[in-house]
Amino acid sequence: MKRFYLILSLLCSINISAQTISNTTWEVNDSSGTFWAYVHFDVDTIFFGASDLSFDEFATFQVSNDSISIVDLPFLNSCSDTGIYNFQILNDTLLFSVVNDSCTDRAD
Repeated sequence: MKRFYLILSLLCSINISAQTISNTTWEVNDSSGTFWAYVHFDVDTIFFGASDLSFDEFATFQVSNDSISIVDLPFLNSCSDTGIYNFQILNDTLLFSVVNDSCTDRAD
């Protein structure tokens, strides 16, 4: 299973060609490598789950080149603002860096 790490900042910039995360499933680990959840990127919806067999809708997203815009679904009583991140796939790891997100719960 692919590993997914949320990285708030990258130490260096890397130019990459457009990559796709649609229709992929990633294992989410914290910074110590401990399993946290699975995340599935459908065509335009992000799903989270404790197993890779059952997922709950979490947010919608749009990808443009190496940038992703994320909006939490309204019924989650979470953030209504759009978060913008750069992403890259290195080997089997999906990395994010925050471009602009006023929602601290999502950006952490």
